[in-house]
Amino acid sequence: MIMDYLAQYADATSAIALASNAGTDTTILDHNVAAWNAGAGTPIWVIVSIATTFSGAASNPVYATWSTSTASGGTYVVHLKGRLLSIGELTKGKYLLADPIPAGHTINRFSKVTMYLDGGVSLTAGVFDSYLSLNAPRNGT
Repeated sequence: MIMDYLAQYADATSAIALASNAGTDTTILDHNVAAWNAGAGTPIWVIVSIATTFSGAASNPVYATWSTSTASGGTYVVHLKGRLLSIGELTKGKYLLADPIPAGHTINRFSKVTMYLDGGVSLTAGVFDSYLSLNAPRNGT
C-alpha cells in the first residue's frame, strides 16, 4: 500500500530553488511496508518529467535520483540515477528520469526523488513533476 494515493513526489514544482552542487529533495512517500518487493509483477516506474522548459547556464548538467530509507529522516540509499542533461536539453516533455524499479529488488519503507544541479550557476526558470506510475513513459527522450 502506498500511503500517498497520488504517488507524487512533486507536482509542478519550480526548479529555481535547486542549489548548485547540492540535492533538493521532493516529498517523501511512505509505502507503509518495511521491505517490499517493488519489482514483482507489474513494473513500477519512477518518472521525473519536465513540465516547463528550464533556463540558466547551458553548460551545467541536472540529474535526478530515486532513493529509499528505513526511516523518514534516515540515511537514503540511491537505487536509480537519471542521465545528466544540460540546461538547454531540459525542454517541456523530456524525462530526466524514467526507469522501472529494479525487478526483485527489496525496497525500504520511505522513498524520495532528489534533483541535483552541478556547477555554480542557478536556474532562472523550470518546472518538473515526479511520481510513481504503473505505465511506462510515452516516447520520453
